Amino acid sequence: MTKTLRTAIEVLIKILHENTNAALMPAVSERFLVALERAYREQRDNITETSKRVEFLEDCLETGVSKREAARMLAAHNPRIGRRTAETLVYLNFSGRYQTTLRGRRRLKPKEITTRATTSVTPDVSDDESIL
Repeated sequence: MTKTLRTAIEVLIKILHENTNAALMPAVSERFLVALERAYREQRDNITETSKRVEFLEDCLETGVSKREAARMLAAHNPRIGRRTAETLVYLNFSGRYQTTLRGRRRLKPKEITTRATTSVTPDVSDDESIL
């Protein structure tokens, strides 16, 4: 579940509990919001440990932390996981998605565009052999 979807569901549940006025929610029935809350709570209760770790890493990466630092934060946050395992989780789940810095990368020199001028050769039409 993405962070934006999780936040939207939590806001809808908050609206359900704070505002019982049906005029504020004309398109959304209270029955559907209660069903949404129940399904969300069941999903959050049945989430695996690995999914919790991936969500923690995603939250860290969205705040601008580097991938390596996010793996270190996960290892400090959850003592049951080692740093190498945390780095493996980051690599498997977020490979190529979050580019934090270009430090340490080689800068490519701009390639010079070379074009070779070609001359057009017109065949000699006075001779039958050169036409072929």
